[in-house]
Amino acid sequence: MATVKDGQLHIRTEYYPEGYHGNGKPGWYTCGIDTNDLFEPTYGYFEARCILPKGSGMWSAFWMISDSMAWKPDAGAVEGSGEDGAEIDIFESVFYESKTPRCVSTNIHIDGYGEFHKSTNVCEPFILFNDPYENFNTYGVEWNEDGYIFYINGIETGRSGFGGASKVPEYLILSVEVGGNNAEPARDWTGGPLTPGCEVTDFIVDYVRAYRYK
Repeated sequence: MATVKDGQLHIRTEYYPEGYHGNGKPGWYTCGIDTNDLFEPTYGYFEARCILPKGSGMWSAFWMISDSMAWKPDAGAVEGSGEDGAEIDIFESVFYESKTPRCVSTNIHIDGYGEFHKSTNVCEPFILFNDPYENFNTYGVEWNEDGYIFYINGIETGRSGFGGASKVPEYLILSVEVGGNNAEPARDWTGGPLTPGCEVTDFIVDYVRAYRYK
């Protein structure tokens, strides 16, 4: 579900009535790509230039996460802090069907995904002049010891030190997910189910760049 065409990454979301390559499991297929065990920086500036996939009921994202956040138990390691790892959502596109379809969401999550999970919405910036579903835009975050500063097209959109900035290595992820349960798309926070006519849609990534402090 991921190919490189003309130097750009295409993460495809597509419905396969007979299952992927006829595997007998019909449904929506897509994927994510990460740098886990390959590139896990601590602090820096991280940016992606991309076109978002068209259609409600799904969301593309450029984000970072640590193993300590992804695998944190419900208790024991939970400290009410993000310093031991966080989910940093540089952007999520979940507003295709809404009244503000050119809007993206930026969020921070800490303390795992169990009962102690905490999160904050940093901002939901509106991209005024450059439709993100038709044109390339850049989405970036500066992560330093004090917190996170988020950017779109080089313009600051929000900043936060929620939970205390992560002080551990984090890896980068580009992903698309389809809303619903048990492989059945359904109306949820993404707006879904998927928009008719969007049986095939691509998340197109021109580049991902990472800069570290000296």
